[in-house]
Amino acid sequence: TSIIGVGMGAGMAAVAPTFVPLYLGEDYIPTANYLALLAIGIPIAGLGSIIRMAYLIPYGKDKEYTKAIVLGAIINIFVGGIGAKILGTYGICLAMLISYLMVFIVQLNAMKEDFHVNILIKKTVPYWGIGIFMAIVILNLSSFIENKLLLLAAQIIVGVIIYGSLSLFSLVVLNKDEMVKVFLRKKR
Repeated sequence: TSIIGVGMGAGMAAVAPTFVPLYLGEDYIPTANYLALLAIGIPIAGLGSIIRMAYLIPYGKDKEYTKAIVLGAIINIFVGGIGAKILGTYGICLAMLISYLMVFIVQLNAMKEDFHVNILIKKTVPYWGIGIFMAIVILNLSSFIENKLLLLAAQIIVGVIIYGSLSLFSLVVLNKDEMVKVFLRKKR
């Protein structure tokens, strides 16, 4: 799920400049930057959700879960208020990202006694690199394609191919993920 979240976040951030004016109109172009910034939060919030649903709630760690959510809300309110005064909408976006990150860190900290958290984090690092690479390629497609609808289609297709193939390579070769290997084997 974290692999998908990173791909979705990087992809959404990269296609935002094409997507927003195409579907919402030219008047909404400034919001593309907000969408791109908020898209960074998709994998962070996704990882937090996985921790919450797969570990904290089933193992009765309601106190840790509640602490994380309350802390995230407080940070969002205070940092959002200050950020809005200083940076406007960008400040609110940054406050949301900081809030997502703090919730994730508190939830991750609640797991450290039972899991090797550093190994979990280490296994997601290659996907952040793949996502950044994909985003750079997607953003540069606008230099070659002028038609916005074709550009968006090309960005999505190229993004899926790049992120999907490099992630699969990472899973199979670098991480030696046995489930993926079994899935890819031909039936005999």
